[in-house]
Amino acid sequence: MQPRDKFFSALLGIQSAAAPSGALAVEVVSAGPRLDVEAVDVLRTKLTACAQRGSWRYVLDLTRVKTIDSQGLGMLVSALRSIADVGGAVGLVTHSPKLQRILELCACSRSCKIFARTGDALIALQTAQPKTAA
Repeated sequence: MQPRDKFFSALLGIQSAAAPSGALAVEVVSAGPRLDVEAVDVLRTKLTACAQRGSWRYVLDLTRVKTIDSQGLGMLVSALRSIADVGGAVGLVTHSPKLQRILELCACSRSCKIFARTGDALIALQTAQPKTAA
């Protein structure tokens, strides 16, 4: 099984085991200065913990990210798609025009929106209509 499949399966299992909730809680998860395989794995663990608490809307704060490698970026894109596939919503926050451009080129903007401020992302995700998994 590939990493995306395991993460997707874990999220799907959590979602199907959880009671339906009308809560619109948004979890803010911050990344460190590096976005590599290990850092993204830590992010996925945090996102899984949030899902277990019933949160399916996330703001990923990438404002501290200084370096990113291709494997970390690939895992991040895969995690974002997995979240979208199970009906979750993600907002990315970055101040870096370079990182924003990389995320846009990798089609992250299709499955989530990119914001300059955490507050803007929180407002957008709190007011967004819930999605349903296909």
